[in-house]
Amino acid sequence: MKETQQLLRKDDERDTLNSLFKLAEGLQQEIKRYKYESETLSLLSRNIKEFKRQCQESLPELSYTDWRNLWRGYRSLVHQKASILNELSNFARSYPTMEEFWADTDAQAQGMSHYTFWDTYEHGRRRQLEQLLAKAYGSESALLLNTGMSAIAVVVEMLKLRPGAKVLTGERCYFETSDYLERYLVPRGIELVRVSVDEPTKMVETITKIQPELAIFETVINFPSVPVLSWFPKYLSASPETFFLIDNSVQSHLTRWFEMIECIYHSRILVVESAGKYLTHECMAGVVYGCTETVERARDFARATGQQLQEKAFNYLCETEIAQVSWQLARHSRNVTVFKEELKPYQSCFEFIRSLDSGIVQGHDAAKIFNNGVGALLFVSLPVPTIDEPITLAQKHRRLLNDWFMRVKELELDIQVRCGFGWNETVARVYESERLNQADAPSYLRVSVGIEPLSVIRSLAQALGEASRNIMREDPN
Repeated sequence: MKETQQLLRKDDERDTLNSLFKLAEGLQQEIKRYKYESETLSLLSRNIKEFKRQCQESLPELSYTDWRNLWRGYRSLVHQKASILNELSNFARSYPTMEEFWADTDAQAQGMSHYTFWDTYEHGRRRQLEQLLAKAYGSESALLLNTGMSAIAVVVEMLKLRPGAKVLTGERCYFETSDYLERYLVPRGIELVRVSVDEPTKMVETITKIQPELAIFETVINFPSVPVLSWFPKYLSASPETFFLIDNSVQSHLTRWFEMIECIYHSRILVVESAGKYLTHECMAGVVYGCTETVERARDFARATGQQLQEKAFNYLCETEIAQVSWQLARHSRNVTVFKEELKPYQSCFEFIRSLDSGIVQGHDAAKIFNNGVGALLFVSLPVPTIDEPITLAQKHRRLLNDWFMRVKELELDIQVRCGFGWNETVARVYESERLNQADAPSYLRVSVGIEPLSVIRSLAQALGEASRNIMREDPN
């Protein structure tokens, strides 16, 4: 057993080093394609070369500190690249003649040039990144916007919904999406219809009956009750005029909608995600995926309202990170499964331990969502305090988190409170109020499981388990 674990650890470390080497190699190839003559770019190239050497010559066994320093070293290279390009960038390139201006303008629209004549309107480098995103996700086209919520707003507004139009969505949405729909669409006379995603029969009946102009769904919600989208092909056929918008932020490239639905429906669907979750950790961005004709409708509105991602943000995006996002997502998914397994001996200390696929019956239509993995999220909750306990559930979870952090530090590991998910390093936070959360949500602890080596994931999970056991042993009086 010990020998098997050692082999797994070596495979794990080799996998990490290979991935880092490929990311650095990709970064080096990317900067070579820029036409700029820059001493700082030459220096960056030498820094990347040195980093690649470190990956190749790393010790046979990586410590947690080694692992973290290597990843942070790579992130430093990404920041250097972006900073250099941002210094060299200009939101309006100058040209010696109008002929060259128009020639470059046409090249930018095709992604054949990496320049811009006016950044908010068109940028060749943005088009190149969009082409890479579309290829990686498996869609015809993609559009880069300021944030994930920008992507939702752009798609909704491009439809030019009029008073009396109907928008169908689930009973529960990401809290910012609900806020946008209720505060900015409903006052315009647009009817918002909510049906539980857990009731697909009722959803099909409602779509058939009301024929909504727009239906907005999330692949799976960032919430421990885990309502998962199912029966989706039936939704599409139930109303031939309805436009469908899917927020895929939680699953990202793990769930490839255009591979799961018939081509005849592709013109009526756009898939969006917040790029800051998995595609980059260096800038806010949103992505829209879909067929070219439909994406261009979204681009037209985004261009008119100045919502396309600007160069000084997208310079932080890296080609190889986009190409390798499936590796990262698979690693998150594996680590979530391992983390959950390590908590099993402590199950009696928790009210629940849930990953996004908890409760999904194998073979059920909804299970297709997770064919390639379950993302980075894990939700745990302690039992609700009894009437005799002078403490709220949220306070109990804060105590659990503090105890966990203390134990992790004793192991010479690290974990912190942080918003968002999909980070390289495991982070957590207590959901304890309607601020940054669903208004009616109970308190729970959300863990964003990172891509650390398996040995680290096991240690983190065991420390959380021991912290929960300690909390349950404590005398509340």
